[in-house]
Amino acid sequence: MHDTSSIISPPSAKRAPPATSPDLMELWQARCVQGYVAVHLHAKIRMGDLAKVAQFSRWRFSRTFKASFGCSPRQYVNQLRVARAQNLMIISGDRLSQIALESGFKDRSHFSNCFRKIVGERPAAWRARLGRERALPRTPG
Repeated sequence: MHDTSSIISPPSAKRAPPATSPDLMELWQARCVQGYVAVHLHAKIRMGDLAKVAQFSRWRFSRTFKASFGCSPRQYVNQLRVARAQNLMIISGDRLSQIALESGFKDRSHFSNCFRKIVGERPAAWRARLGRERALPRTPG
């Protein structure tokens, strides 16, 4: 088995307090946004489209999203794309340029930069390290 502790986990929406805060999304809104992003991860995702899904103005959506998820919509989408790329690197031997496109990045350079910001190392180095860890003999424990 491989070590998945280095695979990032995207932030999830914080639950709104019982007296609904105007700065947090309702749970249904957060789930609609998460679903939309998941379905459209491979394509360009516009802030306006996310705002429509959550039934907010663009300005209010951006502020509310950050309060609810703890990051900007762009950061959230990039985290999901990097997580998808990590999964593809684990299960396939595809070239990194192909994985970048399948994960929704416009090119390998953009993918590599986002990956490094989120994971802390370049995709090729991460994949190589993962391969080395798989090759190490396991000790019974």
